[in-house]
Amino acid sequence: MAMAMLVAASGSLIKMDPGVVLKMAQIEGKGRGLIASQNLKAGQVILTEPPTLLYSAFPLLSQSQSQSSYCDHCFRILPLNHTAFSCPSCSHHRFCSHNCLSIALKSSHSPWVCHALSRLRHSASPLLEQSHQLQVQARFVVAANNLASRSPSDIQILLSLLGTPDEGILKASQFLHSLIASLCPPQHQLSVHLTAQLMAIDRLNNFSLMEPYSPHGPERCVKAYAIYPKVTMFNHSCLPDVCRFDYFDTGAPGDEHNTDIVIRMIKDVSEGEEICISYLRFNKDYATRKRILMDEYGFDCECDRCKVEANWVGDRDGDFPHAWFLSKYVCDRNNCSGTMVPLLPKDDDAPSNILECSFLKMEQIQGKGRGLIAAHNLKAGQILLTESPTLLYSAFPLFSQSSSSSYCDHCFRISPLNHTTFACPSCHHHRFCSQDCLSIALNSSHSPWVCLALSRLRDSASPLLQQSHELQVQARFVVAVYNLASYSPSDIQILLSLLGTPDEAILKASQFLHSLVASLCPPQHQLSLDLTAQLMAKDRLNSFCLMEPYSPDGPQRSIKAYAIYPKATFFNHDCLPNACRFDYVDTSAPGDEHNTDIVIRMIKDVSEGEEICISYFRINRDYATRKRILMEDYRFVCECDRCKIEANWVGDGDFPHAWFLSKYVCDRNNCSGTMAPLPPKDDDTPSNILECNFCGNLKDEVA
Repeated sequence: MAMAMLVAASGSLIKMDPGVVLKMAQIEGKGRGLIASQNLKAGQVILTEPPTLLYSAFPLLSQSQSQSSYCDHCFRILPLNHTAFSCPSCSHHRFCSHNCLSIALKSSHSPWVCHALSRLRHSASPLLEQSHQLQVQARFVVAANNLASRSPSDIQILLSLLGTPDEGILKASQFLHSLIASLCPPQHQLSVHLTAQLMAIDRLNNFSLMEPYSPHGPERCVKAYAIYPKVTMFNHSCLPDVCRFDYFDTGAPGDEHNTDIVIRMIKDVSEGEEICISYLRFNKDYATRKRILMDEYGFDCECDRCKVEANWVGDRDGDFPHAWFLSKYVCDRNNCSGTMVPLLPKDDDAPSNILECSFLKMEQIQGKGRGLIAAHNLKAGQILLTESPTLLYSAFPLFSQSSSSSYCDHCFRISPLNHTTFACPSCHHHRFCSQDCLSIALNSSHSPWVCLALSRLRDSASPLLQQSHELQVQARFVVAVYNLASYSPSDIQILLSLLGTPDEAILKASQFLHSLVASLCPPQHQLSLDLTAQLMAKDRLNSFCLMEPYSPDGPQRSIKAYAIYPKATFFNHDCLPNACRFDYVDTSAPGDEHNTDIVIRMIKDVSEGEEICISYFRINRDYATRKRILMEDYRFVCECDRCKIEANWVGDGDFPHAWFLSKYVCDRNNCSGTMAPLPPKDDDTPSNILECNFCGNLKDEVA
């Protein structure tokens, strides 16, 4: 990463968004910097910014295998055996999805960029004998010329950042300008002077985006460079208040914002205090920090830590007054030393006790495809993931006379008897538990178009009237997904990235529903028949069931809503899972807007490198039933250890894993949910209390 310590006068081009928690101020001895405009809490996200410029860090003529394993637009890792999409012109650049390819052809990999990089990569290219550094700088100059052709205002923003060409930059810019300008249309050429200015600005302000972490090495390489102009406003401190996160490889597939940078508070800060970031991993010693900051950023740091360490006469670094800060906030995993930051404050504004470096990482699992493995040792009860639904819709048929009216049509909480509900002012059919839920729904899940569409589909003359309950519920999904496409197209791309292929039944249903729903939809928001079928298949394979409240006296709990949680879909199945899902639709505090979130929690301790699996159904089912459900609903044969044992079991005695079922299956009447420990206590000791994910029962292991 490189960052400007001072901001040039023209830096006024960079404006913070209205309502942000930061403001620009003059900082004595530093120039401009960012201060807190209100009290800020540990874990709070204070800035999220997409890159203005993003380019590969691999030399143009490199034979590195790593380069071909990343998408050339979003820089996600391409899993083994993943179908990549090649540029139709050069066939050299590869993309993780058709969506990334389409976006790239109109932006980062335009026809001119494709032509220029192909020419520069040619066997007769003058770059052939040049250093790797100069080859990467050539990528930057191509990217900057391309940016100038489609967004001149972004070039002005870059030019407002600090950076002065030195002799090395001037020499390199002359060579690269003469090489690249000849390939560029005259109206889009940058002068040699501007080329030099931009190269200097890039050197001082770019961020390094790293290859995925591995505890066993080698040292992580840089896979891309990016410039985030707003983030360059943060000054440096060796005891920072904030740190940066990026989620290149851990964001949901299809998420167009995976290249965004996120700035999060490490600790509480009061209004008026300066907010500083560290330009390097802050576990480095004083001499190393001093050298890097002078060599790469051109300044001597005079933060409190440097003042203490510059004059320190003790024999042990551990005696520094700030040693506690390093012990608490530097990740102690092998080959890491990253910065640990609390997760976001809880809904009640209480601080989180969980510090994040990363819990999970995605890898290819033999015989399964992609899956999630533990990035370090995980403890029973530990929360791995909390995720909001990308899509949520009612599981009640459109013409059902069942209990759908007893639930809020937005958050799906049960509506108590004699509770005042709020009806949709247009259709009066859909009811909501609060004015707040009604207001949110009218702008999202129950928009005017959704209200009209559902009313028309529920009409007495509707073709759906004589159709099956299943098709009526699928109609709800199609309406919900068309609505999602109208206000969040990027979420549609996320859904399309999930597994699921239409079969004959889906194709037939989609033809009927598409003709029915598309006629009600504004043309600009219509999804094609093919996309409708694709999305219905994704929903069938990836949706989670949100259940009616548990009753020990029955009847069996019914499904009241379906939800898709894209990140949670990456957990593979195991019949003896080490994690399980919880939801608190009806038990969370009234007014909690996150009551439909899903929580994934560890059932037992897991070591670094082990796969994390959940069960796709209640784990007390027998082998034949599990085998049938997995094949019919999920299209695979499970080969977990439990299935291998039970498939060939001939004795009458207990299975070797009977202890697991005895311990982790809830024994309450009409339940059989999965029990998982509550989260570890503040002192990190495990909890003895197990919670059922089905009925909510709590059981003391020790009792």
